[in-house]
Amino acid sequence: SKNGLYCMVTHLRQDTAAEGNIQTFAEIIGLVGIRPFTIKYKGMVVPGGAAIGEFSYFNPRNSEADNDDCFRNYSTINEFLKDIEISLYKFGLKPKIKIFCPDESKKFYLVGVSSGAAIKSEFLEQIAGSIQVYVAAEMEQSAIMTAQELGITLIDVGHYETELPGMQRLAKKLKADERTKHIPIVILTAYPNADELAKEAGADDYLSKPFELADLWNMAAKHTQF
Repeated sequence: SKNGLYCMVTHLRQDTAAEGNIQTFAEIIGLVGIRPFTIKYKGMVVPGGAAIGEFSYFNPRNSEADNDDCFRNYSTINEFLKDIEISLYKFGLKPKIKIFCPDESKKFYLVGVSSGAAIKSEFLEQIAGSIQVYVAAEMEQSAIMTAQELGITLIDVGHYETELPGMQRLAKKLKADERTKHIPIVILTAYPNADELAKEAGADDYLSKPFELADLWNMAAKHTQF
């Protein structure tokens, strides 16, 4: 402790929680019919480690059909990318999108998403039968090779871009609740416009990464009353 302040660090299940990072990200990029998908990772079972949804152009011509012909409207990858950029701009985010697309002329409607560093071969192998496009962050070379084999398009929008909208949503909920609105919220981020992100989320303050431990202590002292 320092100056009577104690620090506890914990990793919340914010990525997989209801209205958490994954669900929020899926919603803002225009997916509908969003449902959780369980991922196995490093021997752990992660319920909701990804989500699957239909692009909002999804519109069945015949609900009895079970093949691609039952869909009247698809999206090309370029149309989808444009929508993602517009959606993230509304959150003050300016993504530098990377894409791997085996066939840009192909249209699609089934999309898988996750948050953070989740473009991994082992994830794709598990979710492949349910999606045509996968959106997350930190695309690995091995994942590109797997996507090529499976015919999946990969979209890497950036680590922070997949998580910040969900964190903003959490901050707004805490500030809107009488039971928690008094708790100071400080955003720690490497994103360049941290001040705008903190303001949009209703946070009390922010620290831009990298920072010194002393900066964290001083920030805690600033927002703590005894």
